[in-house]
Amino acid sequence: MLCVGLGQQAYAQRVVDDGSYRGIEWRLTSDGTLTFSGNGAIGDFNKYNDASPNTSDRPWQRQRQKVKRVVVENGITRVGNRALQGFSRLESAVLAESVKSVGMWAFQNCEQLEEVSLPKGIKLETGAFRNVPAEEDINAVESDGYSKSVYFYRLCGTRPTGRMRDDMIYIAKSQIGYHEGNSEADYGGSNKRGNGDVSEYGRYLQSSGNAWCSEFGSWCVRMSGLPKQILNSSRGANAATFTDDTPSKYYRWSEMSYAGGSYTPRSGDLILWVWDRDSHRYDESLGHTSIFNRAVDNGNTITIYTIDGNNGGSVTEDTYTVRKSDGTLEKGKGRLYYLVAPDYENGSIETHKVTFIPRGGMIDYHQKKVATGGLYGPMPVAEKQGVKFAGWFTKPEGGKRVNIYTPVRRKTDETLFAHYE
Repeated sequence: MLCVGLGQQAYAQRVVDDGSYRGIEWRLTSDGTLTFSGNGAIGDFNKYNDASPNTSDRPWQRQRQKVKRVVVENGITRVGNRALQGFSRLESAVLAESVKSVGMWAFQNCEQLEEVSLPKGIKLETGAFRNVPAEEDINAVESDGYSKSVYFYRLCGTRPTGRMRDDMIYIAKSQIGYHEGNSEADYGGSNKRGNGDVSEYGRYLQSSGNAWCSEFGSWCVRMSGLPKQILNSSRGANAATFTDDTPSKYYRWSEMSYAGGSYTPRSGDLILWVWDRDSHRYDESLGHTSIFNRAVDNGNTITIYTIDGNNGGSVTEDTYTVRKSDGTLEKGKGRLYYLVAPDYENGSIETHKVTFIPRGGMIDYHQKKVATGGLYGPMPVAEKQGVKFAGWFTKPEGGKRVNIYTPVRRKTDETLFAHYE
């Protein structure tokens, strides 16, 4: 069970207002905490429907300028439409594991709401957290299927080095064997017969169902911690999409050292391939993205070792041998057309230290560096006998849940606490 209690100090606060509404108890304490308890749903308040209660009928409406924290206790199953809409001084909200859904516009326009703790798998209806500071964090949650998969555990088992270029390769290798699926049920990557281009990597980039080789490369870059202002994500094999308005660059074959140019490819770079559609003509639309790992110079050819997403529907390790003269494949029809060089070493990247407190559990490592503007990326999974790990949170009791897709906004060191259920 996720720990969502107010804590001893909060319960010692003086009750300034309370009441009951359709079987749900509510109380406001002098520290600004509004707590809902009981069994069932907090009702709907449909602002534009005179046939049902509207926002002015909310019993806690008269205290809206005093509410700083909302706690929905175990037993509540739903936060209704517009239940807390427009509570402009609300700063944090903690919802118990029993809450299965949050209604339309329930927390809309809570303009100071920066910390939200939600149970996994909760359904968020239209605009539930629209126009609140925490909105991006709330939407950035790994899929339930992926979070239970071996690939998620491999990801979290990659020990961070602090060197983004190396970490990107370790992260990519942790996903080898992942296979695309046909529906959301396949986000875990275990459907070896799937052929519908459905993947966790595409889901993260909101393009699930499309060919996902570039999405995989982008996902690995994001997981390494490189911020978007250094390299864009791409939903297709497009050099401009990766590099527009960023300091990262792309190079043609003639600009690489193999062909006499100045740039030597490095691990963590991205290869963009063009496939030859017949024996005489290249299709200038880029056909595939690979992650460059290393290369071996064979004299007249170069053997390139890669990690590929969507290679036959899977994440694989692969090799390509190309001719030095023009980058064409020695076997097959295609050529290395561009190489995208993410600026992992950019001096403007700010980092700070995150410390993990397992609270009685066991973890593989206790600290990592994260880049401001990037994602938290892989984090250790805490193991504690007799209970299930529920995630990392900003406070020992409650606070904001931090996951692999959470954007990093803090510029100072921080501590995250393990929760169990």
